[in-house]
Amino acid sequence: MLWSQSDLVKATAGDLIGDWRNDGIAGVSIDSRSIKSDELFVAVKAKRDGHNFINDAIRLGAKGALVDHIPADIPSNTPLLLVPSVQEALENLGKYRRERSQAKLVAITGSVGKTSSKNMLKTILELQGKTHASPASFNNYLGVPLTLANLPIDATYAVVEIGMNKPGEIEPLARMTSADVVLITAIGKAHL
Repeated sequence: MLWSQSDLVKATAGDLIGDWRNDGIAGVSIDSRSIKSDELFVAVKAKRDGHNFINDAIRLGAKGALVDHIPADIPSNTPLLLVPSVQEALENLGKYRRERSQAKLVAITGSVGKTSSKNMLKTILELQGKTHASPASFNNYLGVPLTLANLPIDATYAVVEIGMNKPGEIEPLARMTSADVVLITAIGKAHL
């Protein structure tokens, strides 16, 4: 298992509510449609409010949900990790995992070529040891902490993609990764 319940509480300073099984969490997800068995569903508020999909995630096998409030339609026995801010808790999960990881981490940013570079580097590093990388283009304020929160403790390497939509976004994500190596693919107008 990737996370124990005690580590979830330590990382988020949250409160466990409902009926939790004691066998740990297999991973962390923000998408109720692709949740895997025994993962923690993080009810982020983006285009839609993840709190509206807690029951779906639990039905599909989520071990529990990270929430900042308890919706009225949630059964009282639903395993919830209640925090003041879901976004802050997700970031704290990523930071907590990174602080405990011995993986050499490469952060990749740039105006173009981030995902291709990440995929190539992951393929190369996998020849040398267990390598964890951002799925797809998970490179923003949700994707970076999610990637770190799913970093296996025994990974030798990690490759994290960092993107931006507006000025100032890269710095906090870069700090979160505590990268050993930073690769900049290209600097275009998007980064000026």
